[in-house]
Amino acid sequence: MKIDIFGSCVTRDPFSFVENEYVIENYFARSSLVSLYSRPLNIKKDGIELDSEFQKKQVYNDLHKIFRRHIQKESDNVLIIDFIDERLDVLKFYDTFITRSMEYVNSNLPRILNTTLFEKSEDFFSSWEASALSFTQELKKYHKGIIILHKAYWKEQYIDKNGDILNFENDQDIKKNNSYLKRMYTFIERNLAERVHCIELDSYKCDANHKWGLSNFHYEEQYYIDFISSLNSILKKHLDE
Repeated sequence: MKIDIFGSCVTRDPFSFVENEYVIENYFARSSLVSLYSRPLNIKKDGIELDSEFQKKQVYNDLHKIFRRHIQKESDNVLIIDFIDERLDVLKFYDTFITRSMEYVNSNLPRILNTTLFEKSEDFFSSWEASALSFTQELKKYHKGIIILHKAYWKEQYIDKNGDILNFENDQDIKKNNSYLKRMYTFIERNLAERVHCIELDSYKCDANHKWGLSNFHYEEQYYIDFISSLNSILKKHLDE
């Protein structure tokens, strides 16, 4: 079965870490909905200076708002969404917005584009919700496949390299980002209503041995195993109906 992802490593990783028969056809990362629902920037891919083709593609996709164009093409792929990458700042450039990913920061573009930070105030969330409303309306209009909202959050604890369970020290960052995420997931779930299925996995920890390193959203292996199991159950139930 073909899968499209709009989200982050928390959704992409289970398909790499756990044996499965799914095919990831499209993976869109490092973009805020505020950026996606603003005016595209006409910057050629060759004009983005990064060594990694994957990283260059993600910056290009954000600048050109490629995912929005993608969902306007009718598709019956399973679409899985998460908002972990909404932790990234958003930059204002004249009448449009750019996601300030590390890939963007490490490219040549900050030296070229004169941007200002869009602070995460109520004005930001008003813009985000306006973008998210357009997003859900387009999904209901164009997307013919199953839509899954992966309600992934920052975790408070991790398993260190000795197997001990420790607390992360960035309590305020965890609370702030999880508050943002809850607001965003609730908005999407409410506006997609019966069109969306949700996966939310609690009581898990992060892993200092994770292939991407220690982070509040680089989870222990059991998380990914249970994610695939939850996905299997949703799709089986849908096919049996």
